[in-house]
Amino acid sequence: MWGWAVLLLAAAAWAQPEAMVVERLPFSLAGNWWFRPGHDPAWSSPFREKTYWQSVNVPGPWEKRGFPGYNGHAWYRINFRLPSELASENLGVDLGSIGDVDEVFLNGQRIGSTGSFPPAYAPGTLERRVYRLPRSALRFGEFNELSIHVYNEGRFGGLLGPAPRLDRYERLLRQQQGRDLVLWVSSTVLSVLGLFHVFLRVASGRGREQWSWVGFLLVLACYQLTYASFGPSLLLSSAGNFRLNVACLLLAVGLFPLVVAALADQPPPTWVILAVSTLGVGAGFALVWRRTLDLYLWVYLAEVGIAAFIIFALGKNIGGLRRSEPGAIALLGNGLVFFGAALADTAVDLALLPRPPLSGVTLYSSFGVLPFAVATSYVLASRWARHHAASLLPPLGLLPFGSFIDEVRKRMANPASSPFAVALMRLATAAGTPVEVEAVIGHVRRHVRHCDILARYSRETFALLLEAVDEREALAQVERLRRALRQVPGAYLLRPTAGLAAFRPFRYGTAEELLKAAEAALYAARSEGGDSTATAP
Repeated sequence: MWGWAVLLLAAAAWAQPEAMVVERLPFSLAGNWWFRPGHDPAWSSPFREKTYWQSVNVPGPWEKRGFPGYNGHAWYRINFRLPSELASENLGVDLGSIGDVDEVFLNGQRIGSTGSFPPAYAPGTLERRVYRLPRSALRFGEFNELSIHVYNEGRFGGLLGPAPRLDRYERLLRQQQGRDLVLWVSSTVLSVLGLFHVFLRVASGRGREQWSWVGFLLVLACYQLTYASFGPSLLLSSAGNFRLNVACLLLAVGLFPLVVAALADQPPPTWVILAVSTLGVGAGFALVWRRTLDLYLWVYLAEVGIAAFIIFALGKNIGGLRRSEPGAIALLGNGLVFFGAALADTAVDLALLPRPPLSGVTLYSSFGVLPFAVATSYVLASRWARHHAASLLPPLGLLPFGSFIDEVRKRMANPASSPFAVALMRLATAAGTPVEVEAVIGHVRRHVRHCDILARYSRETFALLLEAVDEREALAQVERLRRALRQVPGAYLLRPTAGLAAFRPFRYGTAEELLKAAEAALYAARSEGGDSTATAP
């Protein structure tokens, strides 16, 4: 037993921190620091004896450095020698992220703090610690001591990362501004895309999938800004900014599966609805609950939700890829980038990965979300255009009937394709005089969807392929088109007659059979006096 004790003491002595010698800037302070749990205000005085201090490696939470489960006060210390050549420089230190509250001393002089210690506890974990080193406290050509008093109440405590470093203060500020710029640019792009989809929703009056996507984009934009030094943290206290961060995280995670379900054009499963409802309750809880420490439970639930919803999204996206849905490949590729970035941020938050060492990066997802947001917005906007934007487009003419038949064959050959229908509409006046299709094609175009296909069938008859509709929906659309054409101004006094045939795999084996059924329905409508729509049996 005594032998093990001697070995442990020898190992501790071998790992004792050594004073660092600054040779050039920037200079990393990563390595072994003196560490001591507890708190005594006298520990801020420099160059104290370190009999009861231990060595820990920095950066990294102290829970991962030999103090699992410890919450409360602790102190860090490091000695470094500054050369006289740097006496003219304006120096600063970037301590990275600290969990949760800190105050920093240089040679016994307090140089800054972030967050609030108990009893008015307010975590400052989201903020990057960049402090100026005052000339009055620095000793050039001699050794200096940096002391950091840290308080943590939950999750992870200590110098979380990236590695602390000394540098010119102006350069540290520029790097901080660069990180803020990345967050602001990412948040602005997300917000602009969100507002664009608000316009689409208002312009069409349809498309409920737009609202979940708009909410996801705007909430995620707000979430990213809570990490910016020039953001909500300027308007809110540290605790308020932390609450906003947790609420936005929960809402973004909760809205994401609704977006996935909307993209797949399917209702969300029951377990997704329950999970989304729970996260929504948690968001409200985060904004009003008094004890900040309890919010970490909701953060853990959000991180579990991220993993579960990513699996859900991949399953839906791969299903869309198998059905050859438009944009499925782009969504899958960009989704994988975003999912990887989101999982990386989660792993960083759980101390499974080191924090981003790059000077311009605060969150991996700030970069990963942009291609995914653009790809998803493109898919949703294209879907909106196919279904709702026909009235905004100029007349596009008529497809040759041979090409029309080919389009029908493609849909019949794909067993996973959406339901569709074919209609034939004859144009004639109240007196029965035929009217050429070209004379009113502009009016027809304004009242059909962009995804629907128009072709000439005869001089006064056009064919219409109605995408993604069953027989009931197709009949309603044809009737709306007929009523619109009856209101065409001019001397026509149109009384259109239509025949409709909805595709049924067990009934129609070829495109020609489907067209013959629509033609038979058109003749049936004409034999009954016209100015009506008949459907194939």
